[in-house]
Parts: sequence; structure tokens; C-alpha cells
Amino acid sequence: MGFSTSGAVLIILVGFLMAVSVIVPTVFSVSSTTGDAFATQNDQLRDQQNTALTIDSFHHIDESDSDTDAIVIITNDGSNLLSVSETTAVVNGHYYPVGPYTEATTIIDGDTEREHSNVWAPGTQLE
Repeated sequence: MGFSTSGAVLIILVGFLMAVSVIVPTVFSVSSTTGDAFATQNDQLRDQQNTALTIDSFHHIDESDSDTDAIVIITNDGSNLLSVSETTAVVNGHYYPVGPYTEATTIIDGDTEREHSNVWAPGTQLE
């Protein structure tokens, strides 16, 4: 074994170390980003699991001069605070949006502090 063999091994080793020095930070960056994505996904799944709604009653209104098509009373049985303005319902294929939040159209029963509020707390009813 002469110098040419040792020199070739040294060149290959230096090239390998340079390749590893480029690959390792990339792998750690990708694994960190993937970990953040999994954490966000787990948070979303936990929010879905902690959200539970019960439809207590549904009354269809036949009056043509009324802006209200139906009165739906729903109880927030989950453990998450929900937004009233982002709540919608689909009943028998008909879409019922809550629409823009107004005190006249949205009533939260069972919560005297926030009777007319955009925050729908657990254990309260939305009408």
C-alpha cells in the first residue's frame, strides 16, 4: 500500500464528511418541520374530539314575511368555546347559516353574563 492508496482513502473520507455536513442539517430541518405539522394536526384532532353538539329542537317557520326560516336550539356539550358567527347547520339538505352575529338573531341560554355574545361556552344553548 503506497501513498496513492492512502491519498485516495483520504480524498474519499473528506468527500464523505462534506456530503454528511450538507445532508444532516437538511434532515434535521425536515424532521423539525414534520414534527410541527404533526403537532398542529394533533391539536386539530383534539379540538374536534372535544367538540360535541346536541340538537335539542328544530322549528320550521312557514311565514313568508319573516326573515327567519327556522329556530334551532343546540347545546354545546363539548369542552371547547365555540364562535357563534362561525356556526352553521344543514337540516334535510337545507343550509341554515347563523349569518352575521346580531343580538336579535343569536341568543345564548344558560349563560347570564354572555346572553348576547359571540362566544358559545360549553353547557350553554344557542338559539
